[in-house]
Amino acid sequence: MSGELEKEAVQATRYREVLDASNTGVFEIDVINRKFYGSSRTYELVGLDLDSGWIDLDTVLALLPQAEKDKLQNLDASVRATRQFRKIETHTQLIKGQKTFLELNGRVSFDEQDNYERIIGSLGDISEQKKLEHRLRHEALHDFLTGLPNRTLLVDRIQHILTRLKRNSDLNATLLFIDFDNFKAVNDNLGHSFGDDVLVSIGERLKDIVRATDTVSRFGSDEFVILLEDPTTSDIAHMFANRLLEKLQRPLRVQGKELNPSFSVGLVLIDDPDVSVEAILGDADIAMYAAKNRGKAQVVPFDATMRIQAAKRLDIETALRQAIDKEELYLVYQPIFEVDTNNPNAVGVEALLRWSKSGRGNIAPGELLDVAEENGMIVEIGLWLVRTAAEQLQSWRAGGFPEGFFVNINLSSRHFDNDEIADYVIENLEQRELPRGCIRIEVVEGAVIRNPEKALIVIERLKNEGIPVSLDDFGTGFSSLSYLHRFPFYSLKIDRSFVVDVMQSQASQDIIAAIVVMAKKLNIRVVAEGVEHEEQLDFLRSVGCELIQGFLLARPETPPDVDRFFHDGTEVEVA
Repeated sequence: MSGELEKEAVQATRYREVLDASNTGVFEIDVINRKFYGSSRTYELVGLDLDSGWIDLDTVLALLPQAEKDKLQNLDASVRATRQFRKIETHTQLIKGQKTFLELNGRVSFDEQDNYERIIGSLGDISEQKKLEHRLRHEALHDFLTGLPNRTLLVDRIQHILTRLKRNSDLNATLLFIDFDNFKAVNDNLGHSFGDDVLVSIGERLKDIVRATDTVSRFGSDEFVILLEDPTTSDIAHMFANRLLEKLQRPLRVQGKELNPSFSVGLVLIDDPDVSVEAILGDADIAMYAAKNRGKAQVVPFDATMRIQAAKRLDIETALRQAIDKEELYLVYQPIFEVDTNNPNAVGVEALLRWSKSGRGNIAPGELLDVAEENGMIVEIGLWLVRTAAEQLQSWRAGGFPEGFFVNINLSSRHFDNDEIADYVIENLEQRELPRGCIRIEVVEGAVIRNPEKALIVIERLKNEGIPVSLDDFGTGFSSLSYLHRFPFYSLKIDRSFVVDVMQSQASQDIIAAIVVMAKKLNIRVVAEGVEHEEQLDFLRSVGCELIQGFLLARPETPPDVDRFFHDGTEVEVA
């Protein structure tokens, strides 16, 4: 018998060694006597430096936070009621600076009198699993680049506010939709890695500006949203937003370079519990685009009329995508005159884009160009414009127009992101056997500012290929003068605001005279647009302005009318 006992003791020792070597702890709870048996691994998991054996149950429970004790008491009540042990997750107090998350599995047993007497189970460390779950949960709700709450978490917090509003109508909140103006130029000029660092810096600046209770979210590529959970009025919210914008637009230093960021902000007051989250975000987005359309770098509160305007623009954008195929776009041409003699001589035309939308009449050119710039269709429209103008020029030359007759074409800043536009202009000229100088390109200062280095490459390429480039709307930008000596412009066009005001303003006269003198010294020709009165023409001729265009001598005209104008001198007005 002693041999059997010895054999059982050896087996028990081996069994205990196997349990102690396991990464999973094994335990037994004597419910009646409140005793706890654990393997060495069990005690290690709960933070006790003990070998396997029995100890008081209260010693183990003392290691648990109160919430976890309550959880076990609920489990105990459940076991007594259902006679089953359900798997639970719990955690101990901090052990070696870390919280240990544990998973308990087990089964219960009852004595012959059906009394609940013990639990036998296993204990596993799921701390790494919980870390992974936490990380995945965080990644699902936060932006990977900035670490800010993402769209999903933002929507949840807005919904929470709407729920609170249903219970208390005196509450409200403010949502600010923030867009980085011209962020694409940052990426194009300095690279996407630099752009990412800029976005991270902007996110950090936003967090520093707002309170800990507010939500700063990265909503899109260069879009941020701030949710201010504070009862306020629209006026107060607007004042706060303007102060925030002022701080946000202070110089920013990234990778040793200093930027002067600009932002457009749309503001929405959340005070209606029945409005949807999508509607709130949509209204804020509409207000932000209104800020952009009003000149950028400002805050615009939402109002209901903006929805009508947004719907109209969406309708225009949708129709514009089909306008070229439907042949709804067309060009009119305004003659350009040399005025160095008493008899102005028409030497070329400027091609002007028009759109006749079926059932709606003509769409205003400014509105057409704004929508085309926003949705990127301006690139395709620009190519169509080059092609159409070249075809028309070929027809005019075949009809007897002089060799030096030219067409000026306005191109968008987007066409200067690479030199493919130069290839396209050259290709269209060569296909129609047209001389290089008969198509001339006009650019506004914004096209140069947006990406100066790339614009310089394209403009130099065009010049070297014999295609003149002119600077349009000269005098309205602070940087115009600096570009005149850097860029090989063939001519500059004085902005019409100076011409219109020239007879009432000595300042306008002085500015125009100075522009002409400076341009002549740089061997740059000068064009004045918007000439409508004889007095304006006389003044421009007196200061040496070489070329003019305006209603005084000719309005924009269709190709047949341009034919008649140049062949018999008859001016035909176009509505």
